[in-house]
Amino acid sequence: MSARELVGRAEPLESLPGEAGRRLARGLAALGPAPDPDAVLARMAELLPDGLTPRDRGERARDGLVRAAVEALSTAPGRDRPGTVTEVARQLAVSERQLRNLFADGVGLSPKHFARIDRVRQVLAGAGADGNPRWAGLAHATGYYDQSHMTAEFRALLGVPPTAFVTGRLPAARPCGPGR
Repeated sequence: MSARELVGRAEPLESLPGEAGRRLARGLAALGPAPDPDAVLARMAELLPDGLTPRDRGERARDGLVRAAVEALSTAPGRDRPGTVTEVARQLAVSERQLRNLFADGVGLSPKHFARIDRVRQVLAGAGADGNPRWAGLAHATGYYDQSHMTAEFRALLGVPPTAFVTGRLPAARPCGPGR
């Protein structure tokens, strides 16, 4: 099942096709009704790798392309800027449409949306705990044109500007699920 088919859905693990989902559900259920989040992550790390290993040559090739695209689209320390979708497609010798389809199937997001989320994640990592970083420098370091571009992108994805987010002034929680 592609990640694209799971976007926006909440599915019980045991309902996913194949044995991997059922095995993961059994393994997590063994932790009890209210397990410690660290125990859940540790158990998932034990159980997931076998179920996620590509089975055939074509699947391994697609997986390799998606991994390379994720790397090329990610903001990384020491890199001037991540690649654009056009540049990454050219670099991987695939069409932009094929890259978008492979990426959506493997990650569940478009490459562009993934890159937006990754940059905001890098802003959060660079903001630190004090909540008062040098926003203009952080905007430049994470590949934004300027601080206002970073703030607009941050607000579009998280609902508040960066300063509000890092100081805990978060938007009201909204339930998620079908039709919301």
